[in-house]
Amino acid sequence: MECCKFLPANFFPGEFTRIFGIPSNELADTEIPLDDLLQPGSILEQMTYSETFEQRIKYLRNFILQWENRTKQRETSSLIQKMMHDALMQHGNIRISELQEQTGYSARYLQKVITEHVGLAPKTVLANIRFQNALRTMIEHPAMSIVDVAQDCGYYDQSHFAKAFKEYMHMPPSTFQEKIQKEFSPGKLDFITL
Repeated sequence: MECCKFLPANFFPGEFTRIFGIPSNELADTEIPLDDLLQPGSILEQMTYSETFEQRIKYLRNFILQWENRTKQRETSSLIQKMMHDALMQHGNIRISELQEQTGYSARYLQKVITEHVGLAPKTVLANIRFQNALRTMIEHPAMSIVDVAQDCGYYDQSHFAKAFKEYMHMPPSTFQEKIQKEFSPGKLDFITL
């Protein structure tokens, strides 16, 4: 005769849904076998052949920790995508304090997450996006004054823009503008967005 084994688990509010992706209210007042929630051959075999209760608890904790890590990665990935989308839509003219307000996360956490997932500090990412927008503007509108480009693209003033431009392109914006006007007719340059 085979003995039935039970291992009850209590979840904090919202945690079951977060870990398994199933709305908790769908399972209210029901008993559900663990193998209905899991892939075959995963934790069930480990728990079935465990000799002690402590080993079963250990396997269950490890399993939940793995799910939590996956969930956090998905949440972080969504957060990064949303922040980068917002930054691109605003052409880099957004502050960390605004991202903090929009997401509800601390500035320190956002800086950590962006640096880990994008590879650059948030300030650098936003500066790059702002500069790319300015470069695109200069290429699409070669007759536009540098003052207007700087103003339209969110730079404090023309000298701030000129300094940033030299850092990126190793030439003043006026030199680049002259090259664009001489070498390319309007509409002959295009950007590829990936």
